[in-house]
Amino acid sequence: MTEGLREFTLRGFVLGAVLTLIFSASNAYLGLKVGMTFATSIPAAVMSMALLRSLGNNGILENNIVQTIASAGAAVVSVIFTLPALVMVGFWQGFPFWLVFIITAATGILGVIFTVPLRRAMVVESPLKYPEGVAAAEVLRAGQAEAGEADSAGSQCGKAGPGGAKAGGALGGLRDISFGAAIAAIVALVTDGFRLAADAGNLWWRIGEARFGIGIEYSLALVGAGYLIGLRAAFGLLVGVILAWFVAVPILSGTMTWPADMSAEAVASKVWSDDVRFIGVGAIGFGAIWTLLVLLRPLWEGMKASVRAYAHMRAGGGAAVPREERDMPPPIMAVLVLAMLVPVAGLMLVFMADGPAEIAGGTYWALVVFATLYVLVAGFLTASAAGYMAGLLGSSSSPISGIAVLALLGGAVVLSLWFGPQDGSDDLLQVFLVAAAVFMATGVLGVASIANDNLQDLKTGQLVGATPWKQQASLIFGVAVGALVVPPILQLLYEAYGMGGSMPRAGMNPNNVLQAPQAMMIQTLGRGIVAETLNWTYIGIGVAGGIVLVVWNGIADRFGWQLQASPLAVGIAMYLPSMISVTILAGALLNHLIERGRRHASATDAEEAAGGTGTLVSAGMIVGASLFGVLMAVLIVVSGSGDPLQLSHLADGAAGPWIGLAVFLAAVAAGGAYIRRHLH
Repeated sequence: MTEGLREFTLRGFVLGAVLTLIFSASNAYLGLKVGMTFATSIPAAVMSMALLRSLGNNGILENNIVQTIASAGAAVVSVIFTLPALVMVGFWQGFPFWLVFIITAATGILGVIFTVPLRRAMVVESPLKYPEGVAAAEVLRAGQAEAGEADSAGSQCGKAGPGGAKAGGALGGLRDISFGAAIAAIVALVTDGFRLAADAGNLWWRIGEARFGIGIEYSLALVGAGYLIGLRAAFGLLVGVILAWFVAVPILSGTMTWPADMSAEAVASKVWSDDVRFIGVGAIGFGAIWTLLVLLRPLWEGMKASVRAYAHMRAGGGAAVPREERDMPPPIMAVLVLAMLVPVAGLMLVFMADGPAEIAGGTYWALVVFATLYVLVAGFLTASAAGYMAGLLGSSSSPISGIAVLALLGGAVVLSLWFGPQDGSDDLLQVFLVAAAVFMATGVLGVASIANDNLQDLKTGQLVGATPWKQQASLIFGVAVGALVVPPILQLLYEAYGMGGSMPRAGMNPNNVLQAPQAMMIQTLGRGIVAETLNWTYIGIGVAGGIVLVVWNGIADRFGWQLQASPLAVGIAMYLPSMISVTILAGALLNHLIERGRRHASATDAEEAAGGTGTLVSAGMIVGASLFGVLMAVLIVVSGSGDPLQLSHLADGAAGPWIGLAVFLAAVAAGGAYIRRHLH
């Protein structure tokens, strides 16, 4: 059926590159602002079908290559979870283009190669769902079927050319994305642009010395993310919010005495930042390790299956293996791995050369070798864990930053043991060791983030009859394009907003700073380990909680209970600000309400899962809000003003949060009404 259809086309690669630019910028802003990114396969597939159809007939496999390129390019942006820590600790004063580009591109390509052996075991023969991969395949199938119907109708009416008789389908999907982007951009314009309303609201309470509360951010990007992951997957976030803000924060704050003039918000935020977040870190670390242990056998079996398939193909002259089962040959994989080791080692040579006097001679070369091998070995091991998480949760909700935490912990512990505790007596060496651990963690994360996306795309390809090795080659192209975008975007956003506690110049508005929550946590962990000031008690509590959750989930699964919470999701909710998790939960709740009404209307579950209106509107919300943030960054840098579009100071007054809430609720209601009206 698909044997005669083209996969590699010039226009497909050009469109894939353009979409990569759009989605990479969106993901970079979203990740730095709220600590998460989103998978771009579905919106890229819809946009590809709509745009390529206007240029002439296009096939399902060509569209699949476009979405593969775009999704891979956007996935490499995950390095933003670690790289900002280098400016936060003062090791970098900005983001040097070539260093950022090379570590992003080289490790991303390694991520593609490392997951090739896993395709058969984890995609073809595994019960893993790969929800976004399946949804993207359904979108492509629906678009192809409609294109055939449209062409047939046009032929019967004597009309030539694409488009035919129907105006829905891919074009309708483009309309859905545009609507979501428009309402998200409007909310961002009113709150972050014109400052006519606040962009967040909080409620805080005090009982004795105990403080607690909750917040919500008026961001449709987060609503869209919550809608995509759904209420069941978001249950872990709910558990994490409750444990963090209504259990841990009040208990810990209640055991201390606070100044009378210190607000409930200030107390609760300090307790959460200093103590509770590290409980979340423990849960994330345990969840990542547990996932890796579970995957050791599938990893081994996948490697053996890949070798057997290659041997079988060579024995039959290549014809014995169906096109749909032809992976990239192991010799080419080996050459690419060795080729990528050269720039990775070169990066470590350059990076370590900026160390203090203690890093010289044999120590310098030993560090370079260790760092290079650490990225290679740890990247290979975490690639399987990341791919598994994508199959279980989807790429959007897969907590890839947990891999970064785990990689940072491993590197920092080794460096701390190597050089001894740094108590601040030699600040230069301490800063360098933290920066080295962060840079190594970035390399591991670069591998894992692409593995997280790669298997999702290969699932789509399996379902639509694509050629695996062509997808794998397209993924490498997408990685290269995305890596070109990351350095200038990071530099632009840093100059416009600042990141964490780091501001590039005086007089910047602290209210606009990008929190970069993962990078903030990464540098805090690195400093704590290197200086041996980290409170392992709270991390241990998080590990113990993760063990309890794993046991509970096993019992619940055995008895068919629905209330299961991933340690990774719970941990993430505990270390992110409550307003982020609460807004994501609001989106998940909107999904639940619409799904329940749709089922009552006798629609099938597959309709909406397959890239229906809700999915596309949600993706549009993320893109619209994020691109607005990037455009604002350009205006801030060009104008030199922190609020170049500000019309009033309403956002800073007492009414600001309530006005913002009204605007936010109206936009969510409009989005929900649109989705209900256009469900397909």
